[in-house]
Amino acid sequence: MASESRPAAISAARTACVQLENDFTVEIFRNQRKQINVVQPLGEESDRAGLDRRELLLAAAALGLLGPSAARAQGLPLGEAKSFSPDNVDRLARALAAKPYVPPTKSLPPEMTNLSYDEYRMLRFDRANLLWKGGRVVAEPMMRGGYFLDRVTLFSVENGRARPIGFDAKQFSYPPDRPMPRDPELGFSGVRFLGPINSPDVFDEIAVFQGASYFRSLGRNQLYGLSARGLAIGSGGPAEQFPLFRSFWLERSRDGGAVILHALLDGPSIAGAYHMTIRTGQATTFDIDARLYPRNEISVAGVAPMSSMFMFGPGSRRRFDDFRPAVHDSDGLEMWTGAGDRLWRPLANPTQVTVSAFADVNPRGFGLMQRARSFRDFSDAEVQYEKRPSLWVEPLEPWGAGTVQLLELPTDNETTDNIVAFWRPEQPWTAGHEVRLRYRLHWTDRSPTPNPPARVVATRTGASFAGSHPDGRRHYAIDFERGDNLRDLTDIRAVAATSAGVLSPVRLQAISGGAGAEAVRASFELAPPASGAAELRLMLERGGQSISENWLTRWTA
Repeated sequence: MASESRPAAISAARTACVQLENDFTVEIFRNQRKQINVVQPLGEESDRAGLDRRELLLAAAALGLLGPSAARAQGLPLGEAKSFSPDNVDRLARALAAKPYVPPTKSLPPEMTNLSYDEYRMLRFDRANLLWKGGRVVAEPMMRGGYFLDRVTLFSVENGRARPIGFDAKQFSYPPDRPMPRDPELGFSGVRFLGPINSPDVFDEIAVFQGASYFRSLGRNQLYGLSARGLAIGSGGPAEQFPLFRSFWLERSRDGGAVILHALLDGPSIAGAYHMTIRTGQATTFDIDARLYPRNEISVAGVAPMSSMFMFGPGSRRRFDDFRPAVHDSDGLEMWTGAGDRLWRPLANPTQVTVSAFADVNPRGFGLMQRARSFRDFSDAEVQYEKRPSLWVEPLEPWGAGTVQLLELPTDNETTDNIVAFWRPEQPWTAGHEVRLRYRLHWTDRSPTPNPPARVVATRTGASFAGSHPDGRRHYAIDFERGDNLRDLTDIRAVAATSAGVLSPVRLQAISGGAGAEAVRASFELAPPASGAAELRLMLERGGQSISENWLTRWTA
């Protein structure tokens, strides 16, 4: 099972909460088109909270604002199944947004807060109590403890009725030297789903929701890598907020093959309802319908955020004394713009925090991708980075104007997520207005885009030499996969540009081996500017038409 491997241990050790204190530069790819506002005002009917005092008390209990003992003192029937529809979660989110934020309790007895990662993994749920036993997908609650302190309330939905899933400490096994906790109401920290994604008789993990609004998934024959979030607020600034999923309503599709998840989001600046349909196959997809209710104006929202790790690749391994040629969960940001352009930005492990922004209107998709898919790319038989999923975001409706933002942070180890990407709307979100977002996440090997142009499969850079001595320039070698459109190079032109400094003419040649069985390499030298940064761009053309991705990168001194 993927979660029992070293990759899971690395992922669990990563910290996504960072303070960005360095100056940053911004990389812009502009696409000027008509701006569309994605923030829609509430109607008279939807502007009402629509919950009476008893419903609010039930909501407070569901959120963990009332513990089970306090709920019982109020006479709330928490064990009863109640009528449920997705609109219930929307109304609850709207009611929450109308009130000041109250953070969830993090208090736990010392024997639970002091758990190491390995000890936390020994908190095994008794699978005799799995939800949906005998189906194609099962659900397993996860206990609070160790790194995971926030209380999450779980409900099972069947036949239009929601039943609270009660916590019982006796349903978990514990580390040999750790007795069962005395507090019987510790509660859950999240939930994971398992199914026969790789083999018909083995239930492997499909998705895990645990910690703030983080979740992760994977496709067939993959191992966990990058993570997604429900929402990011202020990423790239000094006061980032981490809204959290406080309650989950779990149900299955009628045929039992898909998981339907309703999640209540809450944070200092916003509350929201997320409705997700999860389907597995060669790729795993999440169809997400989110309704968000800001408590105050938000100009730094991050939609469909994802976090990954890039330590080094073929162009940067000289910084690290490591036996492997590369170490990363993702190696580039891919974009398909509203105008139809295909972009590829290879990731970097910078020496200072870098923020890049790619302006667009109604993007067709973007994601952090893992294109290195051979064992030779990493030569690590244990971690197997070549099996990490790519994550592609596909908007299901127009998102209007905004930017795809890429944050790259310095790291000297592979246990820290140092890469973040998300969509930032140009139009601020305002209190009293509902924000509706619909999009699909693809956990996959490669982006599911039609008619892909020649993709970049490797980027390398190093010092340029005149004879045996460095000449002060930088050498770049960019490899494109060689499909049918690159068989004949005689009429192909490489178009390169830089915002500063001077480029040499680009040389094209067919190569074998290396990044793939066959590739086309474009190479050139940059005489860098005396100071500042240089934004580089390269693509291949035939007859004035682009036949490759637009390769983008930044040089800094």
